[in-house]
Amino acid sequence: MTSRVLAGLAALLGVGVLVAIVQITGDQGGSPAGWYIALLVLAIIGLGYGATGGPRRATVLTSTSVLTLVLGLLGVFSVGLPLLLAGALGLVASRSTGVSARGVAVP
Repeated sequence: MTSRVLAGLAALLGVGVLVAIVQITGDQGGSPAGWYIALLVLAIIGLGYGATGGPRRATVLTSTSVLTLVLGLLGVFSVGLPLLLAGALGLVASRSTGVSARGVAVP
């Protein structure tokens, strides 16, 4: 799989988790933690950007993948496992972009 496809899959997993969090907490009569949702949306945007092939894609994918992994660890007992998978996919995608973190093409 190409790095763009992996990053896209990671972003889709993040969107699925976001929808699940909002649905589950709404069904329980509560509201999700705003900071968690904000960080998750930021991670989804970064993973989605990695799927577009823009400049500094490897750096953005690496940083948002680490953020996604941290969010997955924080929510590991509820909806964290798909986020751990999304973070791992993002890291694999960032390492297979063919561009180093400095923006230099890797042979």
